[in-house]
Amino acid sequence: MEKNDLRKEAIQYFESRPSLKLFFEELEKKYQSFGEFRGTISKSKFDNVEIANLLDFVGIDTWEWKKKNSIKVTYFLNQYEKSKFEAIPLEEVVEAVLGRKLISKKQIIQQEKQSFHCFLDNIAEISAVFKKVKDGNLKSLYSWYLGDNEACLKAFRLVLKATENLPTRWTKLPVFSYEQTGDPHAFDTNNYVGQLFFMVLETKSIRIEQTAFSKVERANEIYAEFNLIKDDIMNFAAINSLIAFNQAGPMKLWQQASIDAVPWNVPVRQLVNIIGIRPNIGNKVFLIENSGVFSVLLDKFPMLPMVCTNGQFRYAIWLVLERLIDEDIEIYYSGDFDPEGVMIAAKLKERYPDKVRFLTMDLEAYNQSRPSVHIDEERCKKLRNNFVPAELQEVAEAIVSSGLAGYQEGIIKILFREIEMLGN
Repeated sequence: MEKNDLRKEAIQYFESRPSLKLFFEELEKKYQSFGEFRGTISKSKFDNVEIANLLDFVGIDTWEWKKKNSIKVTYFLNQYEKSKFEAIPLEEVVEAVLGRKLISKKQIIQQEKQSFHCFLDNIAEISAVFKKVKDGNLKSLYSWYLGDNEACLKAFRLVLKATENLPTRWTKLPVFSYEQTGDPHAFDTNNYVGQLFFMVLETKSIRIEQTAFSKVERANEIYAEFNLIKDDIMNFAAINSLIAFNQAGPMKLWQQASIDAVPWNVPVRQLVNIIGIRPNIGNKVFLIENSGVFSVLLDKFPMLPMVCTNGQFRYAIWLVLERLIDEDIEIYYSGDFDPEGVMIAAKLKERYPDKVRFLTMDLEAYNQSRPSVHIDEERCKKLRNNFVPAELQEVAEAIVSSGLAGYQEGIIKILFREIEMLGN
């Protein structure tokens, strides 16, 4: 029989017998692991298939099979070499039956490395600026490249053009995106183009990364460095009795609101162009986490310089704090007695170690808040694993050990007393 005919017969023989085809699939896995056919194949792999054809081929009786836990690959190879198909390499038959090339994990990794380097070479040809983007960040874009390399490389060229035409004055990100691409959402970070655009801005940034920043805060800082604002209206800070300054001096809107004791929401749009902020009275600014408590304090102290943080700090809050420029200004933070409140306080202290003080955030205040709300273990774990300044260590330990949260609403009288003692 000619070799080509023998090859066809071998393929048909193994392909038409389910137990032998299944054995080939297991052989493929061994090849992927070792780069060759070796090891053993568990008997349990064949629980749901008629085994007679496999046993006939390897010459194992049914009673003998019952005693086995596995079959050695080398035993099968020896039987194959004794069969009439021995002139046809087993690798060739396995590939034909399974309809795919045999490839080891080592070869797969090598091929992936070569393909990724090809991707890096292609984007480097567009511009050397992309060499500065971390390989880890580019991995997500590489998956896009594998699926549609033409669209992916087009995006790199588009982003290069945009980063060469960054605005020289404050511009909303959607507006800039529309100007550059015709699509106001092209640079949103929920798509590949927007992710790449931000990656390039990150490489061009000269700002030192702040450990106290969350990812969102860091992103807003980077966009702002290049005169881009993601949201300049709905991102705001609720303030009271603060005066802002621009190049011409104190700003009238801020002055009048302070004179009339009118609290108001100042958006990022207003904050980006001012050069400094001071309390209207004294040198203390109070940061209050809860809007309800903020409102109660306004009733009691209508002229008190305050900012309502309302939970996690928005970018607008950080802009206000960054503009409290005078060295004599003191920042007093009061938050809830839960992991989030303590971690916000810790972040604030880490960023402004010389300015920040804590108000009613000690163990006595925690106990008087009558903590009763259960905190799950995951939140406690986060608190244990995060930086906590010395002033908050005692109360942080009490929160974790009790697993109970207390809230500002329970210590309003204490807040009144301590603010009065500070001279406000």
